Amino acid sequence: MTDKLLLEGKIVSSTKDLTFPNLTEYIESLHSLKEIEDKYVPALRNEGTIYHRFYANKLIEYQQTVRNFDNLFLLESNFLKLKRHLFELKETEEITLPISLTKRRKNFIALNEKIRLTLLKALDNPSDKTASLSQILDTLGFRIIIGNRHNGAQDEQESVDTCYLILNAVIMFFIDLGYTPVELNFNKEDFNHAEHPDVVFPSNTAIILPGFEIYVKDYIKYPKKNGYQSLHVVFKTDTGLSFEIQIRTHAMHYRAEFEKANHNGYNEEKYKSVKIIFDPLKTNIMGYKAILDPDSDEKNPKLIIMDQIGLTSSDIADPFNVIF
Repeated sequence: MTDKLLLEGKIVSSTKDLTFPNLTEYIESLHSLKEIEDKYVPALRNEGTIYHRFYANKLIEYQQTVRNFDNLFLLESNFLKLKRHLFELKETEEITLPISLTKRRKNFIALNEKIRLTLLKALDNPSDKTASLSQILDTLGFRIIIGNRHNGAQDEQESVDTCYLILNAVIMFFIDLGYTPVELNFNKEDFNHAEHPDVVFPSNTAIILPGFEIYVKDYIKYPKKNGYQSLHVVFKTDTGLSFEIQIRTHAMHYRAEFEKANHNGYNEEKYKSVKIIFDPLKTNIMGYKAILDPDSDEKNPKLIIMDQIGLTSSDIADPFNVIF
């Protein structure tokens, strides 16, 4: 049965043999995200390989998550409870550093990119356990950002170590609520500190709760090659819903979003042939807006892009951002 399935699935042997339907055409011709999703999934299945079926199934899983009112209501409820818990933690632990708490839903475009890259990585390196669609668990999530005492762009030991204090409190908080942490595949990369002198490591006293290391991607102690630092932990509900929590300092966040620690750079270069490229002015999606930046140079006009589905790499300001 397995051999028959593999034969019917048209297994390919390398990234050169794996192509995808042109998502750009759907973005520029259709009028809603739901319409794009509902037409792109069948287009993927029509490609006929088992990889496209995996891809389509992951998008269906996404649809079921974001269209499930109970899931989104639960995320909102968790957000408010976590906000209250962190506020109380600041008082009991006498944390004087500012804490920013945001929630977010991974947008459709970003999810497509991540699925594509994961499949291509799996073909390039079958032994890489992180290259698995089962490890895409961040459709829904929270991000906790720790400020520093002097409001500078450089990390301080206190803010770095506070990330671990917050992490341990978050783990205990969600376990007490009945959630289960998810074991994560984590590859430690060869990091060269000389290339990233701004990176600050945790002190010896900053540790993860003993026994819970397998549930945390500790990119603070073990940064990525490009200098990316953050703590990632995932929880699953009894209904199967998973959500990720990222904890980092403000300096780490800045490097990850705007400097060379942006983890999309390497993947964009390696797999640039499959990157989704579109003309903002050709899109017809409801709720999407592209306007000319009045402050930009006339010779080099710049578009201000606002959307809720990921047609731009810049994030929409989260109205639920909380700093306290």
